[in-house]
Amino acid sequence: MEAAYNGSHRLFFALCPPVRVRAAIDRFLRQNPARHARPVPVANWHMTLLFIGPVSTPVCERLARWPFPQSPAFDLILDRCGHWSCPQVGWLAPSHSPPALLALRQQVATAVTAVGLKTETRPYRPHVTVWRKLRQPWHCQHPPDILWPVSRWHLVRSVSCSGGVRYESVACWPLAQRP
Repeated sequence: MEAAYNGSHRLFFALCPPVRVRAAIDRFLRQNPARHARPVPVANWHMTLLFIGPVSTPVCERLARWPFPQSPAFDLILDRCGHWSCPQVGWLAPSHSPPALLALRQQVATAVTAVGLKTETRPYRPHVTVWRKLRQPWHCQHPPDILWPVSRWHLVRSVSCSGGVRYESVACWPLAQRP
């Protein structure tokens, strides 16, 4: 693990799409561009499981070594696109959240609470943010149909840099493969 940035790490747990899924998302966005928006860098695409916020290096290291039980792999289907005007973002999302996704999120929340951190209280809305600073509603001509076989999940650190922010995986856990 690298040294802390300014004494703390801004963390979240997330699913990070594999290369094949990133390529499918990129094709979809090229066919359905948003006007007057800034694209999120491909390397930053993710689906947040649970946002944590700033934590100290010892807490970051403890979370990275947490003995999570192995959860089953599952499929997500990104079949909705939309926008939220208040944070000015465009997103892709599943219309159905698989039970395995929700169970994984609950495991993560339990671990975060066990290390003494508070968890988010707002409802969970799984999505991948693909546009920022969206000044007009984003409407897709056709809904997406992107299959995402989820086989691992990550503890991610947000790092401020000259071009904005980049996300770095601090730890990664595999999901149990299907027979």
